[in-house]
Amino acid sequence: MSAPDVQADERPYWQTRPCPTWCSSGHARDESIADALHMSHDFFEIVATTEPPICDTYAGERYVEAQAFDVSLSQYELEREPRVWLGLNQTSTGLKLTLGEASALADALRKLVDAAEATS
Repeated sequence: MSAPDVQADERPYWQTRPCPTWCSSGHARDESIADALHMSHDFFEIVATTEPPICDTYAGERYVEAQAFDVSLSQYELEREPRVWLGLNQTSTGLKLTLGEASALADALRKLVDAAEATS
């Protein structure tokens, strides 16, 4: 899904250029500068099956939830390029990676997986 094609006079005052093609935010004309963030439609959740689950109680109910990584793209209006968000359990805990850092991480993970699979 790509960003809606919005005419310049329909954009918020802070938006100086069209949204990136991957943005799904649908910015409103009256949107605050505090919300000048492009967010990707694609959101990946990778469950960490060997990590202990999160156990908690909320409103008297006990719940158990698998730990997971969440991965998405975001870019503030004035940033040069998007960042890859690598988060933990859909919280604000995580890392914003540059595209170069994300690419290096992907390469390192691929090398480690390839090495492990070659010896299995």
